[in-house]
Amino acid sequence: MTRKLTARQQRFVAEYIKNPNATQAALKAGYKDGSIGRHLVTKKHVSEAIAERQEKLQKELEISQERTLNEIAAAAFLDIGEIFDEAGNLLHVDQIPEEARRAIASIETEKITRGRGDDATPVTIRKIRFHDKLKALEQLAKHLGLFVEKHEHSGPNGGPIETKITDFPPIPKTIQEWVEQREEAEKARKALEAPQEEK
Repeated sequence: MTRKLTARQQRFVAEYIKNPNATQAALKAGYKDGSIGRHLVTKKHVSEAIAERQEKLQKELEISQERTLNEIAAAAFLDIGEIFDEAGNLLHVDQIPEEARRAIASIETEKITRGRGDDATPVTIRKIRFHDKLKALEQLAKHLGLFVEKHEHSGPNGGPIETKITDFPPIPKTIQEWVEQREEAEKARKALEAPQEEK
């Protein structure tokens, strides 16, 4: 049987649904230490409650992977010609195909007057802003695995990475060989640490 959420855990779940940052959700839910949020999301009854709320929200908003991809595709593959008539005039909103309408981020309408006096003519200017086509294409390509990110590493100034091979002394076979190696290493260390005389 699944444990019931405490009142504070319920507030945490509600905050986490709004912003899936466990630390921030914990602080907003009233926990003094926000880091407890990372622990809460690992608790079975809390993670199940989060999953249930997300699923319910998706159903209420009719959000699905297919619908999301269709919206991205509408922006990615918009043919701007679909929103104009043959004379180049902007179509009325109800005449624009639905898929093209979904690619529109906003439409601003501005009324101005051209000319003066008897020659004054009212003119309506419409500014249409579309969703970012390149970003939509990038999102689709990533989802479909068309882009594979490669990371190249290089040394200073774009040159090759320097590698250094160190010669290690042979593994001693007897205690006497080990003592001799230690003495040689100690002599070499002291020689390196000794102040160099100027010539």
